[in-house]
Amino acid sequence: MTSEKSPYENVWNLIRRYEGITFHTKNGIAFTYHIRGTSIIVDGTNWPLNNKMLRHAYDLWPVEGPSGFNSVIQRSSYVWAILFKITKELEA
Repeated sequence: MTSEKSPYENVWNLIRRYEGITFHTKNGIAFTYHIRGTSIIVDGTNWPLNNKMLRHAYDLWPVEGPSGFNSVIQRSSYVWAILFKITKELEA
């Protein structure tokens, strides 16, 4: 019996693989992140984006931009940029 990974597991695997790679917010602000446990930390900040919140954002995906998350997702500009790049990679 083979078990397939869920789409979010694929997203999380790419998030881990892209640690340290430059992302850009929709407004063009460059940033990188590192992983600490099950959270990502935007470099230069102490802002943890935990896996549970990232999964919730992925469940809401696709959205046109950070404001599409409303106030449900913290640091939505960063989350949107990460999901935008990751989902494009998965679609390729």
